[in-house]
Amino acid sequence: MRKSWTDERLDDLSLRVENGFAQVDSRFAEVDARFDKLEDKVDTRFEAIGESLEQMDARFDKLEGRFDKLQHTLVQVSLTMLGGVLVALFLGH
Repeated sequence: MRKSWTDERLDDLSLRVENGFAQVDSRFAEVDARFDKLEDKVDTRFEAIGESLEQMDARFDKLEGRFDKLQHTLVQVSLTMLGGVLVALFLGH
C-alpha cells in the first residue's frame, strides 16, 4: 500500500466513488419503479374488491327486503290462522 496519495489518485478515487453511488442510485430508481407498478396493481385490486363489496351490499339489501316481505306475510298468515282458531273456539266447533 502506498503511503502517499497523489492528486491524480485522489481524483480517480473520487470518480470511482461517484460512479459507485450513481450505480446505487440507478438500482434504487429501478426498485422505486417496481414498487410504483406494484402499488398501482394493489390499488387496482382494492378498487375491484371495493366494487365487489358494493355489489354484495346491494344484494344483501335486496335479500333483506325479501326477508322483510316474507316476515310480514308469515305474520299475516299466523294472525289469520289464530283468528280462525279463535272463531272456531267461540263458535264451538
